[in-house]
Amino acid sequence: MKRIIFSIYIDIPEENLDETGYSKDARTNKHREPRAAETKDKLEAFKNHLMWTQKAYADLCDADYKLFITDKQWLDYYTSVKDIHNKLPMYHILNYYKHHLMWVLAQDYDEVFYCDMDIIPVTKENIFEVHDLSYFWSKNNNELAEWGKHWDLTKYNTCDRNPATKYWNTYALLLQEGYDPENNVINTGTMIAGKDIINEVNWPGEFPSMVKKLKILQEDEDTMFPEALQKRFAFDNETMFSYLVQSKEFKYDSLSDEWHGRLPDNGINPEHKIIHAINKKFEFIWPDVEYQGRVFE
Repeated sequence: MKRIIFSIYIDIPEENLDETGYSKDARTNKHREPRAAETKDKLEAFKNHLMWTQKAYADLCDADYKLFITDKQWLDYYTSVKDIHNKLPMYHILNYYKHHLMWVLAQDYDEVFYCDMDIIPVTKENIFEVHDLSYFWSKNNNELAEWGKHWDLTKYNTCDRNPATKYWNTYALLLQEGYDPENNVINTGTMIAGKDIINEVNWPGEFPSMVKKLKILQEDEDTMFPEALQKRFAFDNETMFSYLVQSKEFKYDSLSDEWHGRLPDNGINPEHKIIHAINKKFEFIWPDVEYQGRVFE
């Protein structure tokens, strides 16, 4: 059984940090600028600790490990996506890349586990051995989107990366294409699956048509959705992946909080086996690292 764990480290240039990628409104998001700057600096400061922790976990799982970086393969992929729609921002393209690489690696490996760079394994249990990899596993975050279902959508002003926005974006896309619009809000920071289900998902084959469908959704002048919400519809990977889960009806399940636990703002939860440091508070894990970068207040 050939297995691989992989991640991606591509340093997004300052000028590309805050592209929204909205089809109708191509402005940058200045409210997001401080957070994006801190993320950039913290990943740079902690990248070696993150990489070697993931590599050590791959060794424990008897799996290969690969970190994809800024190289010709990335530049070729970036260019190919821009050819599909030139307004797609680098942040989104970076997140499409992980789905693309899941498929690429499934041509050579039996089982593939993707980790965002801020994923920190802290267990000696083998994730490949405790999940049925005839399924595709990622992490549902439905509770984080619940508030948005009860909000006045005519006054909706949350950014495109908020889970509630992704719920409504997927809802609208499914409805547009004739499917039941209810959907899971999925955090693709971790994804693990066997090669057969990865090939069934077929991200590279589905991607161009999803971009086209989302563009139509964003530019629909007769939409049933309030303008305030429609302006937030974007091209994020998690909307696309949730759409595929619902529309293709492949075998999908959610990882538990144990296997994909959000790092709390007040320290480490000892029940978590794999930590997702979405808040980038890596200092809880490695307090000896001297961080001198920007901090979001």
